Amino acid sequence: MQGALTFSELPVAARFQIAVLGPIMVGAICGFLLGESAAGWWIAQAAGAVGGIAGGFEHQGARAGAVRGLMAGILFGLAVVAADAISGDPPQAKAPHPITLIVPLAAVIGSGLGALGGGLRGRA
Repeated sequence: MQGALTFSELPVAARFQIAVLGPIMVGAICGFLLGESAAGWWIAQAAGAVGGIAGGFEHQGARAGAVRGLMAGILFGLAVVAADAISGDPPQAKAPHPITLIVPLAAVIGSGLGALGGGLRGRA
């Protein structure tokens, strides 16, 4: 894909916002929605999955995308746990029990989504 910047070519501030704040914000939204609406929880999860693929697409190859996805998944999962604890609402959707299991689960899924995105970029 000609003209599209790779992650390493972005300014440091942009990389921080995209790679750190992005997963934390989406995870926090998901964590709050868990206690509010099953539909909202799943829609936010789907948006996060699309973001995971897009994040991997910023890297050259599946391996680099997988590393990015792993880190994003950890941040996402931690934010879900924190937001759910802050809200204190009972879950309205099916989620891992205890909720802390979402951290390793999100890390594995995030790694796979990032690898998918990086692999797609390698083919483009």
